[in-house]
Amino acid sequence: IPCFGPRANAAIIEGSKVFSKALMHKYGIPTAASETFERAALLLEIPTKKALLSDISLRRVGFGSLGFTYRALPYRTRLAAPYQAKNAATALEILFALRACGFTISDEAIEKGLLTAFIPARLELCSLCPHIMLDGAHNPDGVRALANTMEILAEQYRRLFCLVGVLEDKQPRATLSPFFESPVLRERIGGIATIRPSTPRAAAAEEISALLSEMLPTLPICAFADAKEAVLSLLSMMSEGDLLLAFGSLYSMGELRAILATLKKELSDAN
Repeated sequence: IPCFGPRANAAIIEGSKVFSKALMHKYGIPTAASETFERAALLLEIPTKKALLSDISLRRVGFGSLGFTYRALPYRTRLAAPYQAKNAATALEILFALRACGFTISDEAIEKGLLTAFIPARLELCSLCPHIMLDGAHNPDGVRALANTMEILAEQYRRLFCLVGVLEDKQPRATLSPFFESPVLRERIGGIATIRPSTPRAAAAEEISALLSEMLPTLPICAFADAKEAVLSLLSMMSEGDLLLAFGSLYSMGELRAILATLKKELSDAN
């Protein structure tokens, strides 16, 4: 197969962080400060195994925030999905291990780190009025986790309006079923719009619309050629207390983030 790329001796800059850091330091190339440890197992003591679910208890799951207790101490993060508490606990164990090795890491720094940690399109709250959230769940496991979170949040919104764009090679039916077959979510969905992600691998909006119409024959479901039109259509159907949730392909989430930023600016300029 004809291909283009670096030789093995050049590819090491990607294959070895130790090599790449040493190279950048040698030639004065700006890079983040780092240290290399020969015995990583002693440094971290396998912290992921220490972050036990039994040590975690959720205190509050809300739009754009998650409160949880770990090792009897309260924490809060902007990463709102319940599974992020386990991820945060793993990060905490790594920080505790670094402390044990002599690194100075204050409680205040840990608290600030958790509060400011941010992953685009991971249950990202883009707007509070109206409520708009983006999530890049694009496979069955990811969509199942998203459905679980939206069921937990169900009492915090009135109706749910969904904007969906998925890839053809991600098995659309298997991917979307965990969400749209949830009894809790089905009774709250007020409308669905489908779009085609900007990639040749995308499933057509009409294909996904037809698939969802099989699952939810009584709901208004419409395919859109333009993502901005899809957003505006759903917003026109929403009332106070409703939530617009866009999920699926990260290609679509990137496009929607840009669209929502433009809409925000247009509304701000108009006011």
